[in-house]
Amino acid sequence: MTNFFQLCASDSAVTSLLGTTPLRIYPIRAPQGVAYPYVTYQTISSNPFAHLSDRPNSDATSIQVDIWAKSHDEAWQIFRTIRHAIEGNCYLSLSLEDMDTETTVYRLSFDADFVVSR
Repeated sequence: MTNFFQLCASDSAVTSLLGTTPLRIYPIRAPQGVAYPYVTYQTISSNPFAHLSDRPNSDATSIQVDIWAKSHDEAWQIFRTIRHAIEGNCYLSLSLEDMDTETTVYRLSFDADFVVSR
């Protein structure tokens, strides 16, 4: 398990955009009716760092993070703020930018790659 949520929760810039009670960052899926903007995240892969002489002591874990917002600018502001909060602990790669034309909700998706100690 990564420390993504804790890194975001401990950053005042993130909580100023996504609240504190509750912090609108949810594993896998947001509750129905949650206010925008919000963030969802999920593990997409986790592979052990193998050693010939011993058992692995850490895993390379990738999570997908999706930002859901009512405007393009708001989604990018949240991305930049989360990036600042977590990038000292992982590698980031932007993977998707989209808008649902029916709901006009913007989605900005990125992957974060962590090394997670066991």
